[in-house]
Amino acid sequence: MWYNCYMDKNKAKNRIAKLSAEINKLRYEYHVLDKPDVTDSVYDSLTAELRALEEQFPDLRAVDS
Repeated sequence: MWYNCYMDKNKAKNRIAKLSAEINKLRYEYHVLDKPDVTDSVYDSLTAELRALEEQFPDLRAVDS
């Protein structure tokens, strides 16, 4: 599995921030620049990891996530 189900809250917070920034960058490249940097499967795995962490730590979920 792509994330540690025993991750502590502080590490989860940092990972969520990194994932969110990367996903936002990829969305911009795809939708605005029309120049995707990664495959759909890579993007899907990043968003799946983010969703899983947000489910495990719902208080860390961003409003715009």
